[in-house]
Amino acid sequence: MSKAKLKKELELMSREQLIDIILNVYSARKEAKEYFEFFLNPDSDALLEKYRELVKKEVIRAKRGNRSKFRISVIKRLIKDFQSLDPGPEYVLRLLSYSFSIVMLYSLVLYYSDIQDKGALYLAKEVLDYGDSHQLYDTAIRQVNNVLQNERGSAAYLRNMIARELGHSD
Repeated sequence: MSKAKLKKELELMSREQLIDIILNVYSARKEAKEYFEFFLNPDSDALLEKYRELVKKEVIRAKRGNRSKFRISVIKRLIKDFQSLDPGPEYVLRLLSYSFSIVMLYSLVLYYSDIQDKGALYLAKEVLDYGDSHQLYDTAIRQVNNVLQNERGSAAYLRNMIARELGHSD
């Protein structure tokens, strides 16, 4: 169903019918509940902290031998879900930057696959692209550079690969 068709149907309903539909959606879908709770009480800092914890929980997934099991697809979905709540571009950039830095940090203690290395590169590029498209490029480049220049903040091979791919000098 298109938005236009949905809008036409909703316009035909009474106030009570609309309230019932909203309450049913609120009860039926965890995503709708989260949306309405944020809509009614927009605390971007608390929301950011919640999503940071979810990203960290995904990043620290590992199996025996410290082999990382994080899935970049899950991290992308978390970022997209966070962004869909519309906390503001600076908060989205903060979550993107955090995701990049936590993936880089855990590269010191976990073994990443090639796909996970590419996921870290994707996050670095996404920080820069998002910052550029939301007039936050100076902040974005500073955050990426801080991670890449911190020798104790990530594994050297990954830091060097990302710096090379982004066109930064080693």
